[in-house]
Amino acid sequence: MIRPMATDSPRFEASALRPGDGEEPTGSLDFAARFRRVISVIYPKDLGRPWRDSEIAEGTGLSGTYIGNLRKGTQKPSLENAVKIAKFFGVPLNYFSDSATARAVERDLRKIEALRDARVERIAMRAAGLPPAMQDAALTVVEQLRKAVGLPEAPEGAETPEGDGASGAAGAPGTADPSEAPRASEAPEA
Repeated sequence: MIRPMATDSPRFEASALRPGDGEEPTGSLDFAARFRRVISVIYPKDLGRPWRDSEIAEGTGLSGTYIGNLRKGTQKPSLENAVKIAKFFGVPLNYFSDSATARAVERDLRKIEALRDARVERIAMRAAGLPPAMQDAALTVVEQLRKAVGLPEAPEGAETPEGDGASGAAGAPGTADPSEAPRASEAPEA
């Protein structure tokens, strides 16, 4: 899934992507937006808040100032540093440079956000242990309620009884236990 960058520079540059690859050029601002997005969503449940720059720095071996600059979009990461950041958050490296991968990861990020909602979690936990037929009946009721308030039958990327409905990228967040963010056991001291 990860392709070598088409550039002599080890930095993510807009010119590093060839037109027609189905990708959008990604400069420092696009990297920064996606970086801020994973920061806001992927963190250990027991931490209860997004990672601080200093914690990301400690987990990646980069400086806190550098992490802050990446977050603000005032600096572009080297390929080596982008790999460290992707690994820290458990997302594919291409999340930061490929639109299709970013869309797949975004579906998983939305699932993580939804499952962090206490009411959604309570509904899911109450359905646990019910026979499959009763779980399907509960899903039908939820779908009818969504339709009654004008929402689509299933949120984008939601699993459906007919199939998994999700096209999450391999290694993308939320593919295992969405209530636990990647690397929860390695959380630095706050």
